[in-house]
Amino acid sequence: MEINNIRIPTGKALTYNGSLQKGVDEGEGYTLTSHQAINAGTYTAIATLTDPENTTWMDGTVEPKKITYKINKLSVDIPRSNTYYYTGSTINYLRASSYYTLSGQTSGISIGTYTAKANLIDTNNTQWSDGTITEKSISWSIIRDTILPGLSCSYSTPNKNSNGSYSVPVTITLSDYESGLKAGTYSVRAILGPQAGATVTSLGNITVNSNGTTSASCTIYLTAQAGGIYTVQAQLNSSVYDVAGNVNNSTSLVTGGKITIPK
Repeated sequence: MEINNIRIPTGKALTYNGSLQKGVDEGEGYTLTSHQAINAGTYTAIATLTDPENTTWMDGTVEPKKITYKINKLSVDIPRSNTYYYTGSTINYLRASSYYTLSGQTSGISIGTYTAKANLIDTNNTQWSDGTITEKSISWSIIRDTILPGLSCSYSTPNKNSNGSYSVPVTITLSDYESGLKAGTYSVRAILGPQAGATVTSLGNITVNSNGTTSASCTIYLTAQAGGIYTVQAQLNSSVYDVAGNVNNSTSLVTGGKITIPK
């Protein structure tokens, strides 16, 4: 009688997915037990010849075979350290996934650095991408894209000069109530215009002596003609700094209203 040689099945290397998986495939000429599992771990399946009197394994034996297979833990990406721009509204760092929970500082409004905590829900079947299962601390930030101070201007009662013209005091104010102004000198321009096709401008400087000052101002005097109607404006034309300390040449212009010069 011809003896059929049966191929010995081999075990697989699988990854946990929450479902029942086959670690050893069925085949012709044998039966399997303990060859399916759900959780991560190392398992042993038993393969038994269906007809040991007329068949053998490829190695010539007929005894049941022990076959090892493994279900590896699922690798979960560690939450990234994200950076968000300040909006004035609550910013949520990240939504928890089905594999981990988030706690600690998971939301914020103000500019600053926050720390969230991430914990795996099932450490028996999942692990972080670095192979660990312990709690992760994730630092994330809310920043301002460019630290551009708020700009405003106002004018006071014009003073009449000896030549009949008027001197208009224009006060320009910089303010930053979120994190304070950066120390330095800001170049500003006061503008009266237009009047009969002409615009009157004059430069000035606002000096901030220490970081964190909430506001600073200067007054610039512009000469206007009697009887004219002017629009009062102020312009910031200065090197300002973003959160990384890089210089951004930014220009902003604001209007402080209209002024009528006496005749």
